[in-house]
Amino acid sequence: MIPFTATFVGEVQLNPTVVVPLGFGIVSSAIPQAGYRFGPYGGPDLGFGIPLRKEVVYQFLNSLNGYSSYQCGDYYWNCTSCSGPYLNVGESFFNFNTFEYEAPKFWTRHFVVGPP
Repeated sequence: MIPFTATFVGEVQLNPTVVVPLGFGIVSSAIPQAGYRFGPYGGPDLGFGIPLRKEVVYQFLNSLNGYSSYQCGDYYWNCTSCSGPYLNVGESFFNFNTFEYEAPKFWTRHFVVGPP
């Protein structure tokens, strides 16, 4: 085997808003960062905001070789004192919003590219 160096380059998407559709949608953060989708109990919070009533998140977990779901009752996840799904860099998830909200949700992240 011959040793070599592989360099991967790309650009950060400069539109920091992701539209989260009504019904089912596949969603991922606009910024390559790991953290909790909504983290009121500590840890990095990706700023998705408080989950909507009846919202469900489906996240594929390799350890389960299947999906784990997080359901929101009245604006908190169905697990006690839990921050909901933790997303790795570049990981997406299925999101389900009920149609009672009549409009999509917007996930806006604020960041600066370049020197301060």
